[in-house]
Amino acid sequence: MITTKHPPLSKDLWLAIRAWQKLVGMSDEDLAACLKVNVRTLKSYDISAHGLTLEKLDNLATTYGEDPLMYAFTQYLNYISNQNKAQSYTNPQATYPQPAPSSSLDSIMAAAGAGRYPR
Repeated sequence: MITTKHPPLSKDLWLAIRAWQKLVGMSDEDLAACLKVNVRTLKSYDISAHGLTLEKLDNLATTYGEDPLMYAFTQYLNYISNQNKAQSYTNPQATYPQPAPSSSLDSIMAAAGAGRYPR
């Protein structure tokens, strides 16, 4: 069984918050004021966002509403639901078999060898 290792949630949320910041045209000073952190802390989140706490996200939500958080979570859910992108994160050179769009349960069972046994 192949498991997919996703990047940390904090890093993806931070990248989505940065994308939202660019989308609305917000400066680093304004974003730092909303999160109640220094501008230098924003730069450290660009490297590692492990210090991004729920309290800081709550500060952002109380200032700007739910828009930045909804944008960030939607971006993250789109990322993890796209299997090709998630698999290429794990091993970019690997090719993964994709199921045929017209596969039925019987054809899958037959390919797995379940057709040899009486039902």
